[in-house]
Amino acid sequence: MPNLGESVEYSEDGKVATYTLRTDVTWNDGTPFTSKDVAYTNGFVYGDPGTEEDEDGNMPWLAKEIETPDDHTVVVTYNQPQFTQDLPLSLYYPIYPEHIYKDKDRTNYQDKEPVDTGPGIVKSFAGQLIVVELRDDYWGELPEGITEVHFVPSGTAGNIESQITQGKVDWAEGGAQGAPFRRLHGDRGAGRRHRVHRPFGDRTGHCDLRDDAEG
Repeated sequence: MPNLGESVEYSEDGKVATYTLRTDVTWNDGTPFTSKDVAYTNGFVYGDPGTEEDEDGNMPWLAKEIETPDDHTVVVTYNQPQFTQDLPLSLYYPIYPEHIYKDKDRTNYQDKEPVDTGPGIVKSFAGQLIVVELRDDYWGELPEGITEVHFVPSGTAGNIESQITQGKVDWAEGGAQGAPFRRLHGDRGAGRRHRVHRPFGDRTGHCDLRDDAEG
């Protein structure tokens, strides 16, 4: 949630975290992002609140229900100090749109038109090509001239490097560490920097960035 919030303040004992959210964020369906979304998400992440240990001696994460005093303030009260809890929350638990999921079975619902706060909207989805169209109303910064991003599975490292050096793709990523920068030659993408990760197993892919001129 770092990009969605302006600040977080902890009580001296580390048991109460108060988040102040940005006021300009919207979901990609135009709905404002509010404290209800954060409370909904963190509520199912942490589970039911309580102040007594269970039969295994475990204390619930939350001492009481998450509070939302207004649309841009979230107050989380823990049973134990949690000064470092923001990092795992940010890494592993994206915020869910409460207005989409509140009346659905979250574990079984198949979201065919994903709603999120990011810069794109899924235009089409297929096994060999995912097309994401960048939002005109995005609340953050967008790269100049880019209107679409195409995600394509690429296979082997040699195949990826070949497509990059030929100027067919702009950026590739794999599962292993190592990210050398390469420059492309030729008209398309010339003078721009591209990041190449070495692949790990079958976890490889590349991005093709489309601008207005290319359509």
